Amino acid sequence: MRVQWLTGDTSMELPADVARIALVLFTDEDAPPQATIVTVANLDERPDGRPFLTSSLLDDLPTGRPIRLVVEGHDEVGAVDYVGHVGPLVLAPGERRFVDLKMYSTSAAATVNSSDVSGRAAPTATELPDGRVLVAGGFDRLETMTDCPADVPAEALCFELAASDGAFVFDPTTGTFHPIAGGMLEARGGHTATALPGGRVLLAGGAARMLLSLTPLMPTGYAYTIRPLREDGSEGALATFEIFLPGANAESIDVDRDGDPGRGAFTGAADLATTPGRLNHERFMHAAAVVPGESARVLLAGGMGSDGGSTSFEVYDDQRPGGYGAYDAIDNRLTATRTMPSAVALTVPDPGGSIWIVGGALATSNDELAEIWTPGDTPNGSVAPATDTFFPGAADAATDPRPEYAFVAPAAAALGGGTHAIVVDWIGPRCAPGTMMPMFPTVPDGSDTVGCGHSVPGAPGALLIDGTTGATFPQTLMGPHAFAEAATLDGGEVLISAGLAGIDWRRQQVVEVLTGEVTVTTVATGPARNIQGRAFHAAAPLADRGMLAIGGLSVVGDPATVSLLSAGEVLYLPRASLGSP
Repeated sequence: MRVQWLTGDTSMELPADVARIALVLFTDEDAPPQATIVTVANLDERPDGRPFLTSSLLDDLPTGRPIRLVVEGHDEVGAVDYVGHVGPLVLAPGERRFVDLKMYSTSAAATVNSSDVSGRAAPTATELPDGRVLVAGGFDRLETMTDCPADVPAEALCFELAASDGAFVFDPTTGTFHPIAGGMLEARGGHTATALPGGRVLLAGGAARMLLSLTPLMPTGYAYTIRPLREDGSEGALATFEIFLPGANAESIDVDRDGDPGRGAFTGAADLATTPGRLNHERFMHAAAVVPGESARVLLAGGMGSDGGSTSFEVYDDQRPGGYGAYDAIDNRLTATRTMPSAVALTVPDPGGSIWIVGGALATSNDELAEIWTPGDTPNGSVAPATDTFFPGAADAATDPRPEYAFVAPAAAALGGGTHAIVVDWIGPRCAPGTMMPMFPTVPDGSDTVGCGHSVPGAPGALLIDGTTGATFPQTLMGPHAFAEAATLDGGEVLISAGLAGIDWRRQQVVEVLTGEVTVTTVATGPARNIQGRAFHAAAPLADRGMLAIGGLSVVGDPATVSLLSAGEVLYLPRASLGSP
């Protein structure tokens, strides 16, 4: 095992603040880990003078079952300043594994080598059971248009983006991105990626191209429109899905003994592997969530397209009789048109749990702010307005109008073990022209209102929703986040990653740390962290309380210049040592 410390500059040198090194071996989920802790002064030395750690933990590793090794760098008082990990992996009898281990600082985000991953907006990132992360698709080509479409304001700036069929797996052990041979079956961006049993991943919907228009506002800022486009430039999205197989295309002989981290491939319909499977509707920027208590069914709701996807939902079943796919969904209607919603699965009510579908609508009343999907006697389940509960208020204010809760593509995650949801956004609220008072539009197209977003005094940046009662409680975060990402870590924390910080499309650098602990009306927060500002990016959890952020859009200047971000970052939270000091 060769160890590389990421301390701002890539280095093989042992940082001066590391006093002890801990190796922690996990061989059984039900058994306590085994640990070796060695002070720097007692490290062996190689012939070249570099420190070298030996441990009996590595002499006789078990085979045929998953193992995981964590390496920690401790300071003088025992705090974990650096962390790196290997696995889970399964060794064959007699197998030897070489690991070029990266150690990540727990004090600041570290940039990882993503030179092989071109800049891209609206990709997906999905944690795999073996610790790798699948990064798929996104829009990796951007062109500033000379002329905007005729129905876009004359003063607008327009940009057309084209999707990629490229996919990568990120190996946090080595900090490396590996391309998936053959890529995806279709180029897609603005899709969803949802983990399935056995490490499979469902990639659903998206679009081949995207139109982004930014219309200048007075005195500053931009109103936006986003449209999915087909390959030929006509308006429309994909009504297809494909499945990532994490163990496909494995090397027959692992010559370099690195565990073949680039393995994987995509497959299509259950009866035709080379052809994408079919959804009932086109879906772009839609919502997806795993059905509570299950791992094989996924709810897909809303999203843009040309065939009614924004008013419908459907359920994909990885174990559907006759072959995996989506159930027929002719009668599956949402309670509101939702072009850019989010979804979060909760364990309540019992039995069966629920999925909250939030935002994405030009809401004209409280009834259109959110709705709740519940399983039923049919595979598709059913939806009802969230206002059938106390939502969007508490018991004494459940019917008060809440136009400030009209969110667009909010970041959403479960808290409290699945009993509560956190929803974060500010760009959705609309106001009467010339005011900063949120109001519901009174005409179907909302033309009697304007987007006012974060400028609304007192408008919440986040809502805590009690999934049992539907009661909501505004939350105050470190800053505004629009088009952000939420990642739930293995320690229970939820990270709200970056996004936009203003209607001038200024990028947000703050990562909010929500501990996951919920009181009656609030969620506890930890010290916020910083990463490179990015919106329309992807984020995924990493083992041992880490997160990968990748891709995104950057809008700079007046008039706006739009560019794609490629650099990946890894952020680890501080934690107690897994070994005994």
